[in-house]
Amino acid sequence: MVTPVEVLFHAEEVHVPPEGDDDEIYVVAFGVSAETAPPEGLCLQIQRDEEEEVEDGPETLTGPCLVLDPGQRCHYQGVTDVRVNPGGVLIGLTPEAARALEVPEHFAITYDPRTVDSAALRAGLARALSPLPIG
Repeated sequence: MVTPVEVLFHAEEVHVPPEGDDDEIYVVAFGVSAETAPPEGLCLQIQRDEEEEVEDGPETLTGPCLVLDPGQRCHYQGVTDVRVNPGGVLIGLTPEAARALEVPEHFAITYDPRTVDSAALRAGLARALSPLPIG
């Protein structure tokens, strides 16, 4: 993966569902509150529909989906590389996914390593992005 040229944002909160989570949609989320990033806050969600297919009008979409708020910009199957480091996640996207989400093809999201269990985050991302290996 190319060294990211931009930190997309510093996540105040990182949500990884518990290991036994059985919700239909599994979501790992990185967020910034509305107080810090007004007016709506900022959030990147990496989602996987456990049913593996999502009906979107006439299309059937499969695989992991990235959603960036505000704006509900989303793209399916556009992640090429993910690496979890203490204090940050490096994400690589296809050119198409980067355009859809309006972000660079390679970026980082940082977080406070004292508040996030990197092993749990790696496992959560592995589940959300399967079969993509998580570095």
